Amino acid sequence: MDIAIPLQFESLIAFIVFTVAIVGVLVYCMSRSKSFRDPDPAPKRLNLVVGLLLTFGIASVMAFLLVNALAYGEAYCLGRQCSGTAYSASEEPFSFWSSVVFSYILGVAAVSYGLLVGAKLIQSHHRP
Repeated sequence: MDIAIPLQFESLIAFIVFTVAIVGVLVYCMSRSKSFRDPDPAPKRLNLVVGLLLTFGIASVMAFLLVNALAYGEAYCLGRQCSGTAYSASEEPFSFWSSVVFSYILGVAAVSYGLLVGAKLIQSHHRP
């Protein structure tokens, strides 16, 4: 066993714990807002389900781009002006890491909002 392998596992576990903590804090902060505690007794459940699917779809695409970038060292540009441009970690480090950070931030935000929408969907389902 290589000496770097335990360090890689520890780093991965720390990264996962960090991400879970960020998602937890974001969900807690968003759940305390006025928009979550909306006085509307019957929110549109279909809108909540579509919002849930949309946010988790965005989160899954961002997770795929993030894992692909970190595993293969190529990050893909998103947007109209890019047309499928791939940034290499060795050739364009700033573009590569900014794309990785963008994917991470958008993925965490989508998961947080998706969990909040799921909580609101459950809350609306159990209302008398």
